[in-house]
Amino acid sequence: CGRTFNAATGTPLSGLHRKEQWLSFGASLSEGETVRAWAARRGLSREQVPVLAVTDRGGGNASATLPKVCADALKEALLPVIETDIVLVSDANRAYPPCAATLGVRHEALNMSAGERVRDAFHIQTGNSRHGRLKGFLRGFCGIATRSLDSYLRWFHLTGLAAPASPRACLTATMNTAYIRIAN
Repeated sequence: CGRTFNAATGTPLSGLHRKEQWLSFGASLSEGETVRAWAARRGLSREQVPVLAVTDRGGGNASATLPKVCADALKEALLPVIETDIVLVSDANRAYPPCAATLGVRHEALNMSAGERVRDAFHIQTGNSRHGRLKGFLRGFCGIATRSLDSYLRWFHLTGLAAPASPRACLTATMNTAYIRIAN
């Protein structure tokens, strides 16, 4: 019949992925831990890559994949796209203050989980909106390879934020991507 079978075929485990984590998950459930608590204990999985999405009040946008969320990674991503006279407004992640100090820029942190959405003229709602649009764009693709994520980010900036991109702009962006990869 051309079909394949294994020990999990026809069981509730059929079709589940990450078999290496089944025993850990089963132990967690046997101890009364919720699925949500077990997932939170794993932290950022290998399948999730941190993406920094930034925007300014003038409508400029940039995004970058990060190896991890730390001051050094943030600095490397922000350095090419910011000026020294800016105010970096972020959420309350502890990596931003040392990053801002290294870059020599003023920093304002808003604690969204404590209900602080706006302070004086500072807010991160535009950035959160852009990040939400980015997540929605990426959600349409199943299983983006980490090595391709930067290309998808550029695609999003071309088509998801700006007016419809011309074929020439798309080709230029593709050629710049290829050049950057070779240069690195």
